[in-house]
Amino acid sequence: MTSTVHVNTKSLPPNVFDLQHEDFYDFVEMHVRVLQAKILQFQLISDAATFIECQDPTEILQYNSERLGDLKQKACLTTTSGTCIILPGILASFKILKKCLLKKIEENKKNRNNPINSSTPTPTPGASRAKSTDEHRNYISTTINQWLRAHHDELNLKKNVSLEANVDYQVEFTSTNSGNDSVAIICGCGAKATLSRANNTGYFQISNYYRHIERGSCSMILKKTNEKPHQDTSDEENDDITRSNSSDVTPKSPSIDVNRSKTSSKRRLSTSGPATGRRSKRRRS
Repeated sequence: MTSTVHVNTKSLPPNVFDLQHEDFYDFVEMHVRVLQAKILQFQLISDAATFIECQDPTEILQYNSERLGDLKQKACLTTTSGTCIILPGILASFKILKKCLLKKIEENKKNRNNPINSSTPTPTPGASRAKSTDEHRNYISTTINQWLRAHHDELNLKKNVSLEANVDYQVEFTSTNSGNDSVAIICGCGAKATLSRANNTGYFQISNYYRHIERGSCSMILKKTNEKPHQDTSDEENDDITRSNSSDVTPKSPSIDVNRSKTSSKRRLSTSGPATGRRSKRRRS
């Protein structure tokens, strides 16, 4: 007996079908998970329409390829016989997302066909009023730490790591001639990421700053990552090898010197023997 899952489209942004590339992947990360967004990004499924047309976005995980290694390790279970089993949560999340998008299409059609509902659309947060600087700062701070928690394992971060405004980064607001504000995040490492405003919410998107962190060269983030244990272990092993080698070499030098001294003494005895005999004969004579 199958049960119908209730699909709620209220969490979807009004312009979800306009999102493309990084904006679409950010949407999938926030509404599903990071891993699912990476599976779509690997296959160049870069918008909602392409995702709906894709029969099964997890089918590619059934194939063997070195480039799929990381995705398969996280999204699949490989049996001892070599069979690849995709985790049920990955499959279910894609099905729910597709149902949600399809229902959103139906709702949009009903709104277009119903003049009463279409004439009074629900205003989006971005269209209702302008955001204050404090609201933008709070949104940026909250969103960055949400993203950081979602990427905690991938970035190899220490436990309970978070980024604090005015400590780990600065938010810079600049007023333009058109009256609109431009926002940039200046990272603690000195890098600067300019943010673009999202039309559906009125807030600034932080994708550029995320890409800076993901490059792995940010000195501020590197200070918050776990140290690699194998490096310390290898250093200790090298020290042990050095000690053992030096201990093996040290006792050999005295024995070599002793042998050399014995040999040299024998040579002296053998060479001095005849000379001594000649002197004794001369004395006798």
